[in-house]
Amino acid sequence: MLDQAYYLELKESATKTASKLIKQFIAATIDLANLKNTLRLALTTKDKKTLKESIIKGGMISRELWLDLFYKQPQEIQTRLRFSLYFPYLNEGIESLIKTGSLVKLEKLADDFLVNQFHRAKYLGSGLEPLVGFFLAKEVEIKTLRFILTCKKQKVNAEKIKERIRINY
Repeated sequence: MLDQAYYLELKESATKTASKLIKQFIAATIDLANLKNTLRLALTTKDKKTLKESIIKGGMISRELWLDLFYKQPQEIQTRLRFSLYFPYLNEGIESLIKTGSLVKLEKLADDFLVNQFHRAKYLGSGLEPLVGFFLAKEVEIKTLRFILTCKKQKVNAEKIKERIRINY
């Protein structure tokens, strides 16, 4: 429920800006959160009622499609999302999910996709986009630092850490 409120507030804030980049970024963020929720729930609970409650409105992919994808195999989900903006980035993540049963690679690629959406914003001279890009960059740096420190504390080897680190802005 907290996620729902957060994304609703984010979507409402996006309607107040003229920036297509920010609006597209927020819709992509919502869609990728819905994708991760759908896959995670399909892998763990098989409870469609929980999915109905957790789908976040405001993305580019309809609620009906997310519900329809719930009982599908990852290969079929991959095929059904082929039309989406995210497919080229997430194809490898879904392949990894099929092979390993883990969402780690998919989550990394989803985060990388979102960061890549704002790469062009750092070259803009004015407007809201460079500020949002800077905020996003700092958020990614903090997340990466927290991840590395946690891994070091748990004595995870350097190769595994490098494999899971997200790209920087």
